[in-house]
This record gives sequence, structure tokens and C-alpha cells, in this order.
Amino acid sequence: DLTVALGYSYNYGISSQLQAIVSSTSIALDVNVADPTLTVGSITSVASPGSAATTVTLSNWYGSSLPASPTLNITLSSNPASGITASACTWTAVPPSGATCTTTLTNDGTAPGGTYQTTATSAGVTSSAQSFVVANPIPAGCANGKKCIFVTNGASNAALGGFAGANDRCKNDSANPLGSGNGSWKALLWGNNSTTAGTNYYQVNGNTVTLIATATSGDLVGLGNAPAAALTITNKYTWVGATGGNCGNWTSSNAGSTTSVGNSGAPNAFWSNSASTATSCAYTLTYLYCVQQ
Repeated sequence: DLTVALGYSYNYGISSQLQAIVSSTSIALDVNVADPTLTVGSITSVASPGSAATTVTLSNWYGSSLPASPTLNITLSSNPASGITASACTWTAVPPSGATCTTTLTNDGTAPGGTYQTTATSAGVTSSAQSFVVANPIPAGCANGKKCIFVTNGASNAALGGFAGANDRCKNDSANPLGSGNGSWKALLWGNNSTTAGTNYYQVNGNTVTLIATATSGDLVGLGNAPAAALTITNKYTWVGATGGNCGNWTSSNAGSTTSVGNSGAPNAFWSNSASTATSCAYTLTYLYCVQQ
């Protein structure tokens, strides 16, 4: 019988070799060694500003010591991301052949909205890309104590689904400065208590922020009073209900019912009541004022 201690070395790949040498006699044993892999855990979204944690997992690592901590590469449309970073990720061994670490992706509030990709790299191994969504950055007019106000791009008759339905239309409209579906919004319909007295409300147009009004009540500046500026350059009729009916609490498009509408292009009292005659609840080219909560 021959008893030997096998000294061995290997390279990652489809095969490696164990080898022992005893005097002039060699004993060789071919073995298969799986390639190491890296995986980045699921990330749904990162708020603006905000952060989200994820786990990086190393598998099939048979080295005597763990490799260097992974680096995270974050891209948007194949370009290096700005405004969003990954914290250091330090391995914790998971015997017999793996390790994990946790990293936090942090958005400082300036990262452009979109779908991002992130990969992890360590010891020459790169993970598959993991996608996550970053919300549009909050415009200056909608943060730090300021509130935004806008006019919807979508128009409809007065069957809005009540206050709740109108609020949802505001949130999901393409003109939402926080991005469609983001933020908390109320439609500026009389009785919906959409504004807070003493709060400034701003319109955001690109990098331009315009003070529209300092609210005096739950209905912005109220009937008969003028805002500081018009909300739109062109005239858009808006459901308001400052006088007259409210189209069955904003659930009816009955042509025989009427209510008052505002004019978003008016920098005067017509913003809330633009005509001497009421408008039919069936009129479809009517928009909404929407106020950030």
C-alpha cells in the first residue's frame, strides 16, 4: 500500500487537476470545478431621494480566502449613472463555497427618472444585470416646504368618479411634475379641501418655478379673488364647481346638468369662474387643477 498526502492546485473552468508526486511516480486526478458566480438580489425601485438595500451573492468559490469585495456598476441607458451610488459591500462567508454582502443604493434626489441596471464584479466575475426603477427627481417647486399645482393634459366630462376619482386622475396624468403615478394629489374642486391656508403653490415648467398663489382657504384663493399668476399660457376650461351645481358630486355627465368652470389662462378672478353662464356636465374638453398634498 502507498499512502500519500495530495497537494493540489486548480483553475476555474471546465476542468482542473489534482496532482501528487511521490519520488519519480506521479499520480494525477482530473476533476471538474464549477465557475464562480455573482448574483445581485432583486431591487424594485429607489425613491427620489431615497435608498434601497440589496444582497450580492457569491457561489462556487473554493479558494482558501474570499476575493476582494465586489464593486457595483450602475448605468442608465448604458451610460454611467449620476446621482445614485452604492455603499461598500463586505463579504460574509457562507460555507462551504459561498459568501454574501449587503449594499445600499442611495439616490441623492438628482438622479434622472428611468430604468437603471446594476451589476456586481469581483475576482474577474461579473453578475447578470439587475434592473430597478428610479422615480423622477422632485422639482424645486415641489419640495422643501413648497407645493406644486398643475393643469391636467387629459380632459373629460364631469363624470370624474367623485373627489376620489378626480384625485386619481391628477396623480396619473402625464402633466404630473413628479411623473405619472407619483406623489399625493387632490383635484381643486370646491369642497375637496385641496389647499392649505398660508401655503405657497408653484407651477413647475422645466427649470422655471412660478408662484401661482398663497392659499387663503381649502379652495386656493377662493371665488372672486385673483391668483398671483395664470397656470397656463393658453386658455383651458377646468372643472371647479365654485358656483352652481357639481354634476352629481362629480359623478354625472348628464347634458341637462350644469356647473361653473374656471379658465387656467386667466391671471384674475376668472381662474375659478370663467363665464357668466354655467357649463354642461357633458362637455368633454374640460380639464382639472391639481394640487400637491
